[in-house]
This record gives sequence, structure tokens and C-alpha cells, in this order.
Amino acid sequence: MREYAWLCELCVKMTESEEGASKFNLPQLYRRIELSLENAILPLERLSRPPSVEDGLDLETERNLRFLGCQLIQTAAILLRVPQVAAAAGQVLYQRFYYSKSFVRCNFEHTAMACIYLASKIEETPRRIRDVVNVFHHMKQLHRVDQSHKDHKRFSPMPLDHRYVTLKNEVIKAERRVLKELGFCVHIKHPHKLIYVYLKALDALENTALLQKAWNYMNDSLRTDVFMRYSPETIACACVFLGARSLKIGLPMKPPWWQLFDANDDNVLAICDILLGMYSSKPVSTIAISSRLKARSVHCFAVTAQNTPDDQIEVEEEDKDDYLDEDKLANGHSGKRTSGGELSPVQTRPNKLHESNSPVSEFHEKQTSSEKPKHKRHRRSGGRSHGRSYKHSNRDEQSNRHKREEEVRNILEDKYGRHQKSRQKIFHSDINHRSSQAHMGSMSRSSDAHR
Repeated sequence: MREYAWLCELCVKMTESEEGASKFNLPQLYRRIELSLENAILPLERLSRPPSVEDGLDLETERNLRFLGCQLIQTAAILLRVPQVAAAAGQVLYQRFYYSKSFVRCNFEHTAMACIYLASKIEETPRRIRDVVNVFHHMKQLHRVDQSHKDHKRFSPMPLDHRYVTLKNEVIKAERRVLKELGFCVHIKHPHKLIYVYLKALDALENTALLQKAWNYMNDSLRTDVFMRYSPETIACACVFLGARSLKIGLPMKPPWWQLFDANDDNVLAICDILLGMYSSKPVSTIAISSRLKARSVHCFAVTAQNTPDDQIEVEEEDKDDYLDEDKLANGHSGKRTSGGELSPVQTRPNKLHESNSPVSEFHEKQTSSEKPKHKRHRRSGGRSHGRSYKHSNRDEQSNRHKREEEVRNILEDKYGRHQKSRQKIFHSDINHRSSQAHMGSMSRSSDAHR
């Protein structure tokens, strides 16, 4: 390998340069790759037009859905008894995901459950998926009690039935979807620890009220999308600045103290405006947002169903089936679509077994023709035939087996039985003829001897 090291280096240099790429007819997609542990900052074009807005949701509803999902994650983290770092990680993952996918197409409750479940594993405080499902079920019961204004002190956990299995599978699918859309890049740089560093540099670490106030502002900022817009250092400076202003604590402003930590004046003021705007907004109504989101999703699916196949709803790759549907195969379709959008017929291959005239092939044809309508009836019934007793199913199997044996017996008799019967008849006639001749000869001999 050492002998060819110089050749490898030469090839790398040739492919990295534009002349070398054109000489080898190689497309130059990327000039370099940078690996960083900093938080991902999204461009303004993507921040101004999130996918939910493109699907018809207004910015206020989209902002409320972000706030509601993060609130669910924070409450679930408290009930699951995970540290605040895990709660912050789940909220950041939730915010990142919905800049890649739309609220109309992905259920925000399932995504919130998947984010807190994934964040607990990222921060090395894993929780069982059963606990996550129970916590969200408990929060839903609490919300119903608050809406009905009743006093219920006991809440029952979610039973282990088909609804629990379905919800568990949805959470697992949502977790895979989050990982896929984020490119498995789940590293998050939390700015909470920066508050200690900045207050210590400002000689204000002994002021516990200021420390707690800045910490509270930091936790509240997780319900907004400031982590997608600004760096953690800028967010920490804005939280300390708001805490000092609310407690009327003077900090050096000529020049501003945050310039020492490479923070921009406009960015710090913008973060403060976002947080103050969140506090001044109206409380979120879960029922109103859910009904609006449901109506918008129905309208979106109805519109996309009328469009051409190129504009159809995006289906997740992990939810696609690798096998063809039985109904499409039974109707003579392969399940694949042509360029015109129509189902293409199944390309059958000639089978030598069916071309032969053997009795086995005839039996195979009868068996396949008799079994096809049974499969169709089973598919249409939707599993309602499971209510039949075990005895009836055994009787049906025995009767079907007897019918098949009779069919095989009839086919064999039709093909080979006639010749065998004719040979047996000829053989028996020969025996009878010879025995009659022998009997006549013996009778004549006995008559001669008597004479």
C-alpha cells in the first residue's frame, strides 16, 4: 500500500481541483466538508417560509403549535423526572423537525412523544416508551378534567390493548422520522451553562435572584425558535440582559457588556423582542388549534388527491411496503404505476406445469381457480371470520381435503382408469373362456369313460 500512496494523493488532488474533475468527467458537488459541534442555524429563507405555511397554515397557528408541543415536552419531562437538559434537548429537536416537515402532515403529539423519548436517550437518562405513553395519557386526562371542571383524584393508566400497541408503533415511527429528517445530527449545545460563566465574569454570580431569573428566561426561550436563529452565546446574553432589566440591576452598557462575548446588539434586542412577544400573546386553546389543524389537513389531502401523481402527498420511505398488495395482484395489476399514472398489468411468465396435460396440472388449475375467490372474500371481510369456532374451521378443512382427494381420484380415473378396466375385462373374459373350454373337455372325457 505504501508504494501506491503517492498515486492516491495525486488522484485526490486531481479530483479536488476543477481541472482534474473536468478531466476525469467527475461532477464537483462539494468543495469541502466542515464538521462542527455548533448548533445548526437555519437561513432566513427557510425561517420565513416553514413547511406548515406552505401547506396553508398561518404563522400564528404555526407558532402556537410550536409553543404547545414544547409545553407538552416540558411537562412530560417533569413527570418523567428527567433533568432539564433532556427537556431542553427534546424541545430543540421538536423545533428543528418542524422546519423540515409540516404540522399538517405529521402529528405534533406523536412527534412530541418521540422527541422527549429520544432526548432522554441522548442525555443518558433513558425512559421506557411505556412510561412516555402513560405520561402523555395522564396529561390528556388532566386536560379533559380541566375542560369539564370536575374533580377526579384518580386516573387510570392506558390499558394494554390494540390502541396502546398502535400508539407505541406511531411513536417509534415518529422517532425514526425525526432522526431521518435531522440527518441523525442530534448534538445540541445548551446555553444554560453559559449563564454561570457570564455572571461570574460580571461579578454577579452571588446574586441568586438574577441567576434564577436568567435561567427562567432561558427555559422559556425553548418554546420559541430562537435556537434556530441565533447562537447559544447570544441567547445567554439576552437572557442575562432581560433578567437584569426585570430586577433593575445595573450592568455596564458603555460599551455593552455582551460585546465581550462576541454578541451583536441587534441580535440581543431581537431575542428580547421575541420573548416579550411570547409573554404578551394570548393563551393557546388546544381544542381550537386541533380542530383548525384537522380541517387544514383534510383540505390539504383533498387538494393533493386531485392533483397529478407528481404532486401527490409525500410518503415516508420507512412507511412504504416492499411487497405488492394482494388485491392488486388478484385484479391483474402489478401494483406499479406507468408514466400516465395507471396501474400496469402483471407480466405473467409461461409455466411449463400448466402447459402439460398431466393430471397433476389439471388438479393444480382447479385448486388455484377454487382458492382465488376465497382469498378475495377473506380480504373483503376485514378479518370478521375470526369469530368462528375452532371446530367449524376443522370441519371446513376436512371437507376441503376430502373434495380435493375426490378431484384427484376422478382425474386419475379419467386418465388411466378406462384402460385398466378394459384390460381387466379382457383378462377376466380370457380366464372365463379358458375355464369353460377346460370344463367342456373334462365333461367329454368323463362321458367317454362312462361309455
